[in-house]
Amino acid sequence: MVYLGSVYVSASFGDIYSFINPFALMLRIAARCFPSIEKIRFRYPRCLASYPALLTYIVLISLELFGSGRPRDASLFLIGYSIYAFASSLCFGREVWLNHFDAFGILRRLCAKLSPYKWSQLPGKGVRVRLRNPIDEMASEQPLDASMISFLSFMLSSTAYDALGALGAQSPMNGRVFAQQFSLLLLPIALFYNVCHYFTLCLAQGRQILSLASDPLGVGWHLLSILPDEYTATSQLIARAHNRIVHQRSMDSLTSSRIEIMERGFSADGGILQRLRNATEK
Repeated sequence: MVYLGSVYVSASFGDIYSFINPFALMLRIAARCFPSIEKIRFRYPRCLASYPALLTYIVLISLELFGSGRPRDASLFLIGYSIYAFASSLCFGREVWLNHFDAFGILRRLCAKLSPYKWSQLPGKGVRVRLRNPIDEMASEQPLDASMISFLSFMLSSTAYDALGALGAQSPMNGRVFAQQFSLLLLPIALFYNVCHYFTLCLAQGRQILSLASDPLGVGWHLLSILPDEYTATSQLIARAHNRIVHQRSMDSLTSSRIEIMERGFSADGGILQRLRNATEK
């Protein structure tokens, strides 16, 4: 219950667990009593990434799915996890254990990425909490490595396995009948993925339907008596822009011609009037 509740709290209110992590607190107390624990004895191989945390998470989920559910099993697991934390910290240091070995901490940090609250440690003992857009935060972060992708994939697959196992246990149907009975429940998910994957392709190819109909085999036919390029949206926009420019230039030329004719007419009328005045004076 505490395990599940802390996951939901992290997803809702942020990475509070990093400030109250009991195993990190235990290691901190041990380091104060025995300062030699903080000494890094081995260099952590970069290729291992967070696979130790993934293995620990697999053990935890296996205990949940296939264990007897007795309190004794959970107690033994926590004792083993504490020894595992001490041994890892003794070899590679406390920070390496928190970043690459602590399955509980990594799980809650991943869930906390969905929270609108970001917790950060201030110099000293202060803590700052600020609002954020979790989608923007995740989009700006560095890509996850393969170990974290495996961690997320196992998180999803283990939950799905648990749910299907529970349904199968409650139903007298065998696997085939169960799949036939409930397969349509996957239809909304399949449709959603199909739209996300193929919608842009549909838009791009849909603009070329007439072009493909004019030349279905791609051998240079013009069955519709119009060049295929004339059907593309880009070429149509270019043609419309070109026609508008030509029309505007024609109108400008016509207007200029009219103005020139009017100016010539005024000039001719002015010459005739001047001649009449001269003849009258004589």
